[in-house]
Amino acid sequence: MQVTTEAAYNPGKANGASVSAPGGTSSITANSITVNAVAAPGNGQTVEYGINTTNNAASASWHDSRTFTGLTAGTTYYIFARSKANDTHNAGTPSAGLQVATGAAPVAVTGVTLNKTTLSLAAGDHETLQETVAPANATNKAVTWSTSNASVTTVNNGTVTAVSVGTATITVTTVDGSKTASCTVTVTAAHVHAYVGWTVISVTYPAQSTGTCDCGETSTRDTQIGDTGPASGIIFYVSASGFTVTGAGSFSAHYLEAAPANQASSIKWSNTGVDVTGATGEAIGTGKANTAAIIAAHSGDTAANNAAKAAVAYTGGGKSDWFLPSKDEINAMYNAKSHLGISSGGFWSSSQDNELSAWAQAFQVNTQIPAPKNSADANVRAVRAF
Repeated sequence: MQVTTEAAYNPGKANGASVSAPGGTSSITANSITVNAVAAPGNGQTVEYGINTTNNAASASWHDSRTFTGLTAGTTYYIFARSKANDTHNAGTPSAGLQVATGAAPVAVTGVTLNKTTLSLAAGDHETLQETVAPANATNKAVTWSTSNASVTTVNNGTVTAVSVGTATITVTTVDGSKTASCTVTVTAAHVHAYVGWTVISVTYPAQSTGTCDCGETSTRDTQIGDTGPASGIIFYVSASGFTVTGAGSFSAHYLEAAPANQASSIKWSNTGVDVTGATGEAIGTGKANTAAIIAAHSGDTAANNAAKAAVAYTGGGKSDWFLPSKDEINAMYNAKSHLGISSGGFWSSSQDNELSAWAQAFQVNTQIPAPKNSADANVRAVRAF
């Protein structure tokens, strides 16, 4: 900035015009101040600006520029304005001083560290590195990030994304001082999620099941055959259109689940030969009504000699709505036998064939046969609908 020489008062010139004090600043740094411009008087004189640290205009140094540089950080200055002497006018009387302090001296960066110096990621995964700039009160803590091999890893504001198998170095650099820290990243092949233990968590159609990967991640999808049901059974039948569970308190359902183990083995369908006319349903959804009819017709039987009573005695999952499956329901069990852990043996259905026989399902082959009700050579696996 140009420094003007203090001109002596010349009685042959007119008195200089008065101007207002600077009305504030437009920029302040640790080593510079720029004040707002003061309007020039209308007599042809320009405005000059003075500065000192004593609030005494007589000792101020005067400048054509309103920007003062080379100042001391953290120091209070006083800035004045006056009309500048010219060929026809003396310098004007200085205005009152505007008190302004320069900013604090910047604190330089001395170093930077990362929260990790090594990192392992599977391709496709990502993790964010955290930088710490020293000292904590450094003025400019801005940093930039870079990778030594963008085909292995990329980095954006500290977030490292694994691209392909290999090794790369992530470097953080301070804008002030170019201090650096680095992290070596090893990228392995992408993890293939294998979810197991699919279990129903919501029964409203379409029901939802959650599975867990060995990496700890969970996933949710529509319930499928083989999932664990809401009563800890195994889902063996799914109907998108739904079906009606007949009998008292009939309702619509989309799923059937079977108990995870048998409720009885080598048990009779019934201990007495009775024509159960209400147990002739064979379709999906009729097993519950069949079961109720069988129990009503055999009041003297027990869970030890009556397949239907053995089924309803089961309370797995805290549920009391288990029943003996109908002919079609037990055939659906056969179709899903790999999920049920059944490879052989005969199982009773709740569907009567006639007064003396009822339908049973062979699981070693897909065969349904009418068997004598009082033959104790078939098993019971209870089911329920939801």
